Amino acid sequence: MSSTMTKGKTSKQISCKVRMLDDQELPFHIDV
Repeated sequence: MSSTMTKGKTSKQISCKVRMLDDQELPFHIDV
């Protein structure tokens, strides 16, 4: 499994999830 491809897709999915969970104030911030 290539970490680069997985990381790229994951980063996009995470960004979407973070936006939805933004109201809950996540304990961590993801820098893309």
